[in-house]
Amino acid sequence: MILALILILTLVLVLVPVLISLLFLPRRAAGWLLALLFVATVAFAEQWFAAALIAAGWVLATTIATGITRSLWRR
Repeated sequence: MILALILILTLVLVLVPVLISLLFLPRRAAGWLLALLFVATVAFAEQWFAAALIAAGWVLATTIATGITRSLWRR
């Protein structure tokens, strides 16, 4: 349980700066989304860790959609 909380905290501390740097870069966000999918597959047994990865995945998916939408509107 403590290991899962440490992993979630580390994930959040790493993801927050990454998400800030990802603003409207859908390709980079897609890469992170695939990496999170891989990590979530490996850590499937840890329910809280998986929930945090799902939440991070939704944030990245939203970033991808926002970047694509913004790119299309600029054309």
